[in-house]
Amino acid sequence: MEEVLRGVDSAIGAVITRNKYLAMDVAMEYLEPTLISCSDPAPILEYLRLCPEILIEVSSRLFGGQIPQSLRTLELDYFKIPWTSPLLNNLVSLSMTSCDDGNTVGIGPLLQMLRRCPQLEELCLSRSFIGGDSPIIPAEPTHGVSLPNLKSIIIDCPEDDRVAWIINHIDFPLSASIHVGINIDTDGPPLLQSFNADGHPVKRKISTMKHLRMDSTDSASQFILCLEGASIHYSPTSFVRPDEWTLELEVSARSLQSLGVVLREFSSLSPFPMMEALEINCPASLDSAETAEWVSFLQHFPRLTALWVRGGRNDTLLEALSFLGAEATCPLLRKLRYRCSDITPTLVHIFNVRTSASCQLSRLVLDFECGSESPMPEEDLREIEAVPFLG
Repeated sequence: MEEVLRGVDSAIGAVITRNKYLAMDVAMEYLEPTLISCSDPAPILEYLRLCPEILIEVSSRLFGGQIPQSLRTLELDYFKIPWTSPLLNNLVSLSMTSCDDGNTVGIGPLLQMLRRCPQLEELCLSRSFIGGDSPIIPAEPTHGVSLPNLKSIIIDCPEDDRVAWIINHIDFPLSASIHVGINIDTDGPPLLQSFNADGHPVKRKISTMKHLRMDSTDSASQFILCLEGASIHYSPTSFVRPDEWTLELEVSARSLQSLGVVLREFSSLSPFPMMEALEINCPASLDSAETAEWVSFLQHFPRLTALWVRGGRNDTLLEALSFLGAEATCPLLRKLRYRCSDITPTLVHIFNVRTSASCQLSRLVLDFECGSESPMPEEDLREIEAVPFLG
């Protein structure tokens, strides 16, 4: 194996001066000789990917200290690199995963680096440490960075309180896709509320969303709930999925925390004034959230007309749909697609309550689990069939 790798390193050194594309995922024991093979200049290199298995500093010997002026796409995993590095100049695409900027002087250097990449189209800072232990807000006023060509921004870093600040100091088109990832703690205030500032890119994005999908994953140590949104013109005649999701908000919590804790985090966001369709896909029990928590969440969608529910036990979610007080839950809801679980849903109650409040459903689709018989008694099915739908 070592002999093969020596041959690879030799081949890299021989062609690096005329390479445009270089990607290296290197095991720790072979890292040093591989980096040595990249000690010659690479004058026409356009794409560079470096992924060692351990956190290391970018060597000053890389490319003989002559950073390729042609470099436009850079992907780094497990690197310690300062924002002042000449590698981070004039990029079109930058992706940094599990990296460390190695400074303790705040977030300012990140913005200064972005100013050196005015043509940037893609920015990904995933699980990377930004600014060390310095305060989130610099002592001096900070001017934003204009990135008029940005198409995608992904930021999820351990210092969760910095995510909203960073995004708010980048001026980019409303059409760009935004991915935000945070980790929540029940002892602190909701982190997502920091995105509610007037003019914040996430708040502006929320105001354009028309279709939203909610998915959850659960492991031994972590519970993750993700909202994905799309600015599309929703079809009123069918349950249509968008081809592209341009807003993604991902919240991670300790596995012992309930779904209700994460729902309360999302409920700290501004309302979604244009939302028309919502998909809820949670394999775990939706009943782990209280009815009041579902009500608070669903009240963020005053124009919702279509709801698709797939998950485990969900009586509390269904009960929230019958909450029609002074602040009604989804008063414009007309279409419900519902995957029945092993618990008989209280759909008849919902129909009766919403009908009496002039919020009647006009379309119902029941998805029974494949291979199972209807869990609903025949008399309940007959009662649902007797509901005078409007459509």
